[in-house]
Amino acid sequence: MENEYLGQLTSIPGYLNPSSRTEILHLIDNAKRAHQLPGQLTQEHDAVISLSAYNIKLVWRDGEDLILRVPIHDIASVSYIRDDSSHLVVLKTAQDPGISPSQSLCAESSKALTSGSLSESGVVPIEACCLVVLATENKVRLEPLH
Repeated sequence: MENEYLGQLTSIPGYLNPSSRTEILHLIDNAKRAHQLPGQLTQEHDAVISLSAYNIKLVWRDGEDLILRVPIHDIASVSYIRDDSSHLVVLKTAQDPGISPSQSLCAESSKALTSGSLSESGVVPIEACCLVVLATENKVRLEPLH
């Protein structure tokens, strides 16, 4: 499946709500302004995505050099966002290959923290996660990932 690989955002708070279109677009816009993600897509961003029972593999279309391999167990969520004419898929993954997404605090855990149920244990570290950002011409091309 051919799509465009925009990039990977690291050190994102683990409590990021993957279903919050506004939060994710805000992070993507900030990354574009900081030149961490491309503002305009070109052929050099073309990538082939392979999905197996074990991982998602991204390779550059022109030379098929490996961009990224994400083990399925490291994927916390997959989000689809349509913004104007852009169709984006964002994979929320573990910060490091050795850290499982279940170790990062999700929205439910952060709600529990604010309700005081975990306040007795002291400060709870907030793990970081990564966002892998992909784009395509239309939603149909992203169906196998969604």
